[in-house]
Order: sequence, then C-alpha cells, then structure tokens
Amino acid sequence: MHTLIIDRYLSKEILRPFSLGVVLLTVIFVGYNLSVQLGQVNQGLIQTDTAIRLILLNTLIALEILLPTALYFSVLSAVGRMHKDSEISALQAAGVSELRIVRSAFMLAVTIAIGVALLSMVARPWAYREGYRLESEEAADFSVLNIEPGQFIELNLDNHEEGNGYLLFANGIDRKNERLQDVFLQHQQGTEATLIYAQEAQFFPGSANAEQRMEFYHGYAYNIHQDGAWKLTLKYKHFVIQLPELAIQSHYRRKAEPTLQLMQSTRYQDIAEYQGRLATPITTLIFAVLAVPLSRSNPRRSRFSLFFVALLVYVFFFSSVVIVKNWLEKGQIDAFPGLWLAYPLPLVLGFALLNTHTWRRYQHWRRCHRAKL
Repeated sequence: MHTLIIDRYLSKEILRPFSLGVVLLTVIFVGYNLSVQLGQVNQGLIQTDTAIRLILLNTLIALEILLPTALYFSVLSAVGRMHKDSEISALQAAGVSELRIVRSAFMLAVTIAIGVALLSMVARPWAYREGYRLESEEAADFSVLNIEPGQFIELNLDNHEEGNGYLLFANGIDRKNERLQDVFLQHQQGTEATLIYAQEAQFFPGSANAEQRMEFYHGYAYNIHQDGAWKLTLKYKHFVIQLPELAIQSHYRRKAEPTLQLMQSTRYQDIAEYQGRLATPITTLIFAVLAVPLSRSNPRRSRFSLFFVALLVYVFFFSSVVIVKNWLEKGQIDAFPGLWLAYPLPLVLGFALLNTHTWRRYQHWRRCHRAKL
C-alpha cells in the first residue's frame, strides 16, 4: 500500500512538469517551423494548405526528441523540488532509498518510452514519407509565376548533385504575358558558376517527368570562378536552356524507409538509421534514471547550478550520439558496437552517481553507529 502511494505521488509530481514541458517545447517548435513554412508560402514555393500539413508532420517527427527531453528535465525539476522542500529527506527517514525513487521514475519512463518507440519506428518514417511526397508534388506543380518579385528563389530541381543547383531572381513579373522581367539565373557547377541575365524570360514547365526549359530574351551570360574572376561568354537576343525535370521524387531516402526494411540492410547509412530508431526509447529510460541522482540538492543550494550541470550532461550525451552516428554512417566503426558505443559512458555516470550517494550514506551510518558504541 505504501509503495503504491509513493509511486502515485512521484508520478504525479513528474507528470505535471512533463505535460507542461511537452506543450511548451511543441509550441516553440511549431512557432519556428511556422516561420520557415510561411516564408516559403510568401515566396510562392508552396501552398498554404501544404505548409500546414508539413508543420503537423514535422511536429510529429520532432516529438521523438521532445518527449525524452521533457521527461529528463521534468524528473530533474520534480525530484529537485522535493529535495529543496526536504521531502526526499523525509522519505529517506521513512526507509525509502534513492534507488526506490529511481525505480518509480523508471517505471513511469517505460510507459513514455513505449510511446517514443512507436513514434521512432512507425510514425516518424511515415511522416517523412508524407513530407517528401508533399514537397515533391509541390515541386512538380511549381510555377515561377507564383513567386514574389525581388526575392532569390532556389529551384527545387530533381537529380542535381550536392553543391550544384539553380538560383533565380526576377525584379518584376508580367503575369498577363507570363514573363519574368529583369531576370538573373545562376547555375552552380562545382567551383564555377554560370550567371545568365535577361531583360525578359519565360519558364516552360512542360509536364511531369518531362524536361523543363527557360527561354531568355536580350541579355548576357557570364562565367564566374570561385576566386571572383569572371568572363563574358555570350551576348544574345534569344537563348534557351534545358532544366532538370521538376518531377515527383521517388529515390531512396533512408529516413522514410520502413524499420523492417532497414533492419535487413547491410549499408552503413541504413544501419545507423536503424540503430538510431532503436536507441531513442533506450535514451528515454537512461535520461529518467540519470535525472534522479543529478537532481540532488539541499535547500540552500541554487537550482540554477543543478540545471546547468544537467544541461551539460544532456548536450554531451546527444553530441556523443551524433558523432558516433556519423562514424557509423561513414563506415569508420563496425555495425557492432555501432551507435551503442555512445551509451556506456552515461550508464557508468549514472551507476557512479547512485553508488557514490549509497557509499556516503553507508559511511554516515558507520560513523553514527560507532558514536553510539
């Protein structure tokens, strides 16, 4: 009976800041994502309804990280508050050890970790697939006549290599005659770029999976090197260039691949993605356990220092995971230990923190026992 009361009390104290933390982190993320998507809407790159759907999908993806983060700082806040109000001292005087508190936090974290696992292995890949599909359909329906003049637009062209691409600028748009006015188009190719200027230009989107083209009227073409050197290469009255197709993209993207398919892959990038999905719920449990010993404080100690140390641990752990994941993607480490190489250190840290406190209590008990003798 007493055990159930303690579990319910600790769960209540943790869930209150956890719920608030999830809401606040979600609102912050949605606000940031909203500014990004509305910027693309204002530029005419995507429609408003597509932007809203992308925000919802991106929020679903972000919950995979937001939930463990909120749990970590909620346990830290709740148990830290109980230390400050001497509730932990009262529990310990009643025979409730810190390990018992860790157990309560761990059992609550198991429930949240199951939800995180479903997000990581099922919901997140689906959200990526839907997001890629929406972006690809918008690319297929793209028209330069929808953009706002006076802005630089990066054309989302399919099949161009990393570091290469097209950047478009139009100072004006004649929507009646479907022509861009005072146009610049830059095509980056490695260390060199081709800059085309025209008094007017037309964009011919063609159809899906067909080549696109732009026709330029009365202008110049320049070749620009990365060291700043440039050369006039063409003066024309009418000039046509073919653009890579703005088709619906169907090429392989591992973040959107089903978990079972990644499990069977032998490519290092797929292995890193698969292990990352498995590691997220485990991270949730580790954070819940770590937060309990990290929340130790006394009534006179500032809680700022408590959260500062916990924040350093949080940043260090996630940085370690990112570094090890990059090593695995590049094949610099084997599939085993793979991403799990980043986990022994936080486990050792948690074990050391718990045992240090237990050892100190044991030493205190021995001193008191000797004094009585």
